[in-house]
Amino acid sequence: MLLLPVAALVDDHGRGLRVIEAPFKVEFFHDFKTTGEKWAVVFTDEEALRGWDTLHPFIGLDARLIFKMMIEKNFDLLYINLFHDKQVRVVGWLTRTEIEMLAAGTIPDELGSHHARMKLQREAELTVSSPANQLRDDVINALTDIAVKLRGLKEIWYFGLSINGGPVHDALGVRCTKGIFSMSPDKIIRTLMTRVQPLLLDGQTLDVIVLERIDDETSRHSQVLWRRA
Repeated sequence: MLLLPVAALVDDHGRGLRVIEAPFKVEFFHDFKTTGEKWAVVFTDEEALRGWDTLHPFIGLDARLIFKMMIEKNFDLLYINLFHDKQVRVVGWLTRTEIEMLAAGTIPDELGSHHARMKLQREAELTVSSPANQLRDDVINALTDIAVKLRGLKEIWYFGLSINGGPVHDALGVRCTKGIFSMSPDKIIRTLMTRVQPLLLDGQTLDVIVLERIDDETSRHSQVLWRRA
């Protein structure tokens, strides 16, 4: 369960701690970044929430239900324990792609081997392999043209992803560096996809995942599209 600050409850559930599993109407507390992303925030406990705001109303919800509701309401980012000490509690954020994975029962983890396992509620396995399709030159050119302008982007890899031995989905893996002038990974991903999306054919999909590291075995089954000199 996570604690969700709310602007208002449409249904008569009252405020405070409520563990609710059935679908219901609720107005998330939310805001927009200067770049346009719509974000919300959740907390792992009331102490963390009150460290952010001492009076804001909240409800307790099943985490997976929150993720599903965020997709329905077109949120781009979900912050966790905003403004709290990283040494005390989990602090970070989830991108739209990660929210969709969590809503489906998949817990994102780093990709680091050819058979890159992810922690899944359904004991699924994510496998990195050769991509099912070749990217067209105009798509690759669009990626490389914009990549050089994205501060903090280190590499772009292209590979295939399959879950539980299912169909292979084409995906990009981005490796980023941390620095005071670096863009956030979610902004890098959004910028790349904004540039490439118009070039994709009808029915064509292209996932994007942040890679913490990539080993020799994975690199043999992947293609480096761009690397910062």
